[in-house]
Formats: sequence, C-alpha cells, structure tokens
Amino acid sequence: MDVSARIAPGRRTLDTVGGHALRAVLVTAVAVTSLVVVPSDPVGAVSTGRPTAVAVAADGTSYVGFANAAGLLVLAADGSPAGSFATGGPVTALAAEPSGGVWVDDGSVVTRLSRSGAVLASFPHRPAASCAADADRYGGLAVTTARVYVAERCLGSVGVYTRAGGLLATVDLPGSGSPRGIAWAPAYGKVPARLYVSVPDAGKVYGYDAARLSGRSKPVVTVTGSRPGGLAADDRGHLAVLDSTTNGLYLYDARRRYRQYRTLGHPPTAATTKGYLSRPAAIAQGGATAGRHFWVADTGNGRVQRWNSAGTTQWMADTRLPDAPEEPDDPGDPGDPGTPTEPDPPSTPVTTCRGTPSVRIDAGGRVARKPYVTLVVRAPEGAQEVLISNDGFKHSDRKTLTSSCRYPWTLEGGAGRRPKVVSVRFPGVSGAASDRVLLDGAPPVIHRVTAKWVTARRGWVVRIRATDRGTGIAYAKVGKTRSSTRRFSWPADIVSWDSSQLRWIQVVDRTGLRSRWYRLRL
Repeated sequence: MDVSARIAPGRRTLDTVGGHALRAVLVTAVAVTSLVVVPSDPVGAVSTGRPTAVAVAADGTSYVGFANAAGLLVLAADGSPAGSFATGGPVTALAAEPSGGVWVDDGSVVTRLSRSGAVLASFPHRPAASCAADADRYGGLAVTTARVYVAERCLGSVGVYTRAGGLLATVDLPGSGSPRGIAWAPAYGKVPARLYVSVPDAGKVYGYDAARLSGRSKPVVTVTGSRPGGLAADDRGHLAVLDSTTNGLYLYDARRRYRQYRTLGHPPTAATTKGYLSRPAAIAQGGATAGRHFWVADTGNGRVQRWNSAGTTQWMADTRLPDAPEEPDDPGDPGDPGTPTEPDPPSTPVTTCRGTPSVRIDAGGRVARKPYVTLVVRAPEGAQEVLISNDGFKHSDRKTLTSSCRYPWTLEGGAGRRPKVVSVRFPGVSGAASDRVLLDGAPPVIHRVTAKWVTARRGWVVRIRATDRGTGIAYAKVGKTRSSTRRFSWPADIVSWDSSQLRWIQVVDRTGLRSRWYRLRL
C-alpha cells in the first residue's frame, strides 16, 4: 500500500554530571499550577548554543545536543537545568532510553551513555562515511529494545543494527538525498509497526514495514512536505513531522491513511514568541508517562520548547554552551594572523603488505563467531588506500593503508547458511580480492525428544525437535554415554531395539557448534 499526504506550505550554573560541566545555561521559566509556563512577551534568541538534537526519557528528562559543541545539556521534566556531560564530538542525533540513558550519534560512531554520562558501549557506522554535510540538517537515530536505526548523514540510506552494533541491513532510500529524521512506531490497531524516515531535499517522509525491513525494502507510505526534518511517532498511530522551511509541526493519523489533523507552531511565520519556531531541527516525544508531549529543538531561536499535543507551550528553555565556537570572522577582516605553523610533513608511503591483492577474514578462518572480525589486506604496489565492502561496493569504507595490514571490520547481516563476503579494491590501482566466512555464533537448541516403540521397525524410534539460527543442523549424536555416541545425519532417523543406547542426545550445526546434552529417560 502506498499512501500519500500533503502538508501546508536569570543565568544559572549547572551541576556537573559524569565529571563534566557546561558552565552556563539561560533558562526562562515561571512555575504556574504544576506546569512551567513562559511569559507571553517575546523572548530574545541567543546567538550560540543552537540545539540541533533532542531526546526525552520516560520520566520527562530531556537531553539536548548541538552541532557546534561536544556536549549534552540535561533538562529536568520542568525545563530546569539538571546537569550536563561531554561527548566525543558534535552531536548529529540523539535517542533516549526509557530508563534515562541516552544514545549519541556523531555522524560516524554511535555511543551509548548511562544516565550519569558514562560510556557503556559504542560502534561505528557501516559503511563509515566522511563528508561535510551539516549535522543540523541531516542524520538521525532511533533505538528500540532490539534494534538501532541510523539515518546516515552523508549517504542516502538507513543502517539497521543490533544494539551491540551488528549490521543487519542497509536500506537505500529513494532518490539521492540524505535523510534527516527517523522514528519507529509500534503496531497499533490495523497499522503494523512502521519505520519513518524523512528526506528533506526530496520533501518526503517515507514509511517502511518495520517487521520485514531488509536491504530490498521499499516504502509503503509517502508523506509529502516542504522540507521535512525531525520526526516523532507514538504508540497510538500518530506521526509528527517537523518542517524547517515552514517552521511548523504537522500531525498525521496513520489509521486514517495519514490524514493531517493538526498543525502546530503557527507556520509559516518564524518568530521568537512562545509557541513559534525558527528553523527547527529536531523533535522528541514522551511516552505515556510523560504525557506524549513534544520537545522541539527550536534551532533558530536557540532554545528547546515543550508542547502538549494541542500546541500549548508548557515551558521553553534558552540554552547556550560556553564552549561553542564563536561565529566566523568577516571574510573581509584579516583579523589576527597569529603564529605561522609549519606544514604537516608528507605521509610516508606504506611499503609493507605488498604483492598480489588479497584479503583474509580472521586469518583465513572458515567460521566467525561474532560479526566483529579483523581483515588482513595485501595491496598492490602504488596503492595508498583500500576500499572495503560487504555488498560488492554498493556501499564501502575508504581506509588509508596501515603498516600493520590489519583493519577492524563488521560483517553485515545475521548468522545464516550463506557465507558473508568481504571485498577489497584499491583506488587508482588495478586489483581486487575477496574472502568469505560463515557467521554463526549460537549453538543449536534441542526443544524436545520423544521415543516410541514401533513394532514394524522392531525398535524404539526417536524423534528430535531442534533448531539452529545459523548455518543449520548437520547431525545428531546418540549413545549410552556421552563418550560413546553414534552419529546420525540430519534429519536423523534413529532406531534402536536397546533403549539404553538412547540415553544421551546432542545435535551439532554445520560449523561444529554443539547443543547441550539431552538426557532421554525411557
């Protein structure tokens, strides 16, 4: 089904969290009847610290990220400052855990932080891409209990990862534009689980069947706008689309073929007055505990606004990062020339690992137990870089050759019977190579074993119900003791007149992984 729709054109010092501090935040808020409400007079926008990413936990705690500073601002549910902590670099996108932790994407690496800002885990994008695309215009992040979805800032694709960083699929988006917002929505009524992705340059929001997402997936929903960016989706079939050109937030009902039923933000007028927006970049929506309210990164006004679903402004917090870079100098002003620096010395060409092009996965092993492997690459003479790919160079990583000849890599997709292929080639120099490996990290599982005396077969007939998520079961082992078993090819046809020979049963997959022993009692 392809569905289309069209949208209308005080200074405080923060407490430290995790050992880092953002030294100043401007917050404009007045408490009234259990809500934090802003004055009706216009509020002047700040010139630095323009928020470009926002995420909210189940209790209403929100995290604010910036494209021009390496730090996160933490706001309490009422908009008051609750702390801060540093990040590894400027923030492209954020996603919060219900429990209060936060995931941070800097455009090339996704990092999971605890509620106190401690790094719990991280993984790189696959394929990694370096480009000059603005962090406040492209890229996005969505996290569920099982998956991490990364809208690539510099590629027209979405990466689907496990929470441990294993790449399951790369979904190519229609056209050539890079994505911005991304949101996952659970199934509701007759609407299945959806993954929504906005492509600002195309003026489209695409919806995918989240349960069947793969590298071959195509959109089943298309919502058209001016320049859609930040997205939010709730558990009741509603989609919220933020538009940076019209300065509005548009709400759609998936149960009614994505009919637009509400507009917030007074588009297309940009203003500093509460309830208005100016070039908004990102949006987050709280769950049922947080009242399903919206947190909007009002970038042009340098603030975060919290609205309810009807558009009432509950509070807004003007934010400024003290370590944010200053505005660039006027090109006509030479400024202070400073102290001249010596140019970087020319890089030394890599001379090791030369010869016939080749690549080996984990030293040429036949089986990988985890998707994280090490490649050993041999390059032809004259090569200085290598392109590495999981899919025949539809997507690839470009890496400078190293003297160690080793490169960390992540295999794409889950375990299975088909081998994973990694290919290499060398820009500007002829030569290519590939290697393959089976990915299977989980042993088979025996679910049930039954035995029945069958007179026609003159013995006990054993039936084994077992599964393997990876390469498949190769054979079963059955015997009186665990050290004296017979091997039966799978699917096993096991018959014995002597029941004592059927006490211990085990199945083995095609990579040699073994199930737990099953004790059959007759």
